[in-house]
Amino acid sequence: MSHSHLRKDKNCLNCYNPNVEERFCPKCGQENIENRMSLKGIIFHFFEDLTHYDSAFFKSIKYLLFNPAKLTLAYLDGRRKIYVAPIKLYFFISFITFFLPSVLPDLYQQKKEPIATEKKELNPKVPIFGLTEYKTVKQYDSVQKALPEHNKINSIRFYLTRKVLETKEKKSAEYIKERFNEDYQKNIPKAIFIYLPIFGFWLWLFHSKKRWFFFDHAIFTFHYFSFLLLTLTISITFIERLISAIPSGFWFDTLSNINGFITLGWIFVYFYIANKRMYREKRWLSFLKSTLLLAINLFFIGIVMFILAIYSIVTIH
Repeated sequence: MSHSHLRKDKNCLNCYNPNVEERFCPKCGQENIENRMSLKGIIFHFFEDLTHYDSAFFKSIKYLLFNPAKLTLAYLDGRRKIYVAPIKLYFFISFITFFLPSVLPDLYQQKKEPIATEKKELNPKVPIFGLTEYKTVKQYDSVQKALPEHNKINSIRFYLTRKVLETKEKKSAEYIKERFNEDYQKNIPKAIFIYLPIFGFWLWLFHSKKRWFFFDHAIFTFHYFSFLLLTLTISITFIERLISAIPSGFWFDTLSNINGFITLGWIFVYFYIANKRMYREKRWLSFLKSTLLLAINLFFIGIVMFILAIYSIVTIH
């Protein structure tokens, strides 16, 4: 609690409630304290807020990583002050997930650079989506028109191929591949956010409509995807980078495989446990539903990623 002096005026500065008899306004919860503080007061207030946030944050992270569904159940039961709110937690972790790789050195990529250079010198032709056999849009159109009707490719593939060739005529192969990778990675957070309600919809479809609201499934979804992003961040951004510092060989391959196995294993096991604790169904029924949900979502996430790849190709300038 802040040690700043209380205001003599009983009008709340935030919501203008005229009857603030205690330290906190009964309507909006703001402290009725002097809004001008000394340097000592500012420093104390800063560390007070930092300590409180850290306490809630680290407690939320601990339960998020190692105690499936605990955060979700606590939030739905009304215990919300001691944990970070689900949406705030998701956006913070999402930001960390996609920001850190851009500022940390990629040791694995540095190790591979000399090999990539050698290959580039031996084979200067860089294939772009398998289109090295065509040099221009005119050539591509000519070949397609000459083909029998039953041998022509479908309209979607024709459009995408033509779009890439148009860009290829103006830009280098390396530029296109680099831009594609950059745009694809930048669009992943948007694709994941778009998929959140779809994931929640499948949960809603598989569980009792009388017992659970869509709101409950949404909170579960935010927490599971927060766990998913944080786990992948720890595994890929930190552990895999540390492993990459080891010279290539037996230990490098072994540790990398172990890290990948543990990460994927915990992601799947976590969902089974979280689903069982959250919805409190019989073990066999929970296992069956969890398996079906995982299979369905993996399929639809694959579709979303495919659409994202197509979008990234089409929007290359």
